[in-house]
Amino acid sequence: MLPDSIAKPVTDFTVSTQFLYLFIAAVIVGSILGMDRNVLIRGFFKIVVPLATGSIAAIAVGTASGTALGLGARDTLLFVVIPIMAGGIGEGAIPLSMGYADIMHLEQGDLFARVLPPVMFGSLTAILLAGLLKPCGEKVPALHWRRAARAGRTR
Repeated sequence: MLPDSIAKPVTDFTVSTQFLYLFIAAVIVGSILGMDRNVLIRGFFKIVVPLATGSIAAIAVGTASGTALGLGARDTLLFVVIPIMAGGIGEGAIPLSMGYADIMHLEQGDLFARVLPPVMFGSLTAILLAGLLKPCGEKVPALHWRRAARAGRTR
């Protein structure tokens, strides 16, 4: 709908400066800073311990599983476990493969091709398991966090 004389400079600016990343970061930071301080601190302490414990357990179990299957601890950790935990393709596998390429002095494309299958498989597995959790929550209402919160069992 905009004329090319306006659309091209705006597109070039947005792409070359990565303005969208700055905007998204500002929205997230603004949302966090707009929260009540006490709620934010309580929420942080409630989530940091389970998150850290779960991450350490996932690294340990994933690395041990890959090692038991013959992949080796280093390869399993760097090319299976960390890529899956990194968070998808755009924000996980691509930057991770670029970093690996710089550190290991290898081609980024080859490393990306190596980390992509575990990331795709991990994402697919997460989607399928999340789909299986809904029936579990319906069959056992105590497992459903909203029902537990309404009943006052989250404290």
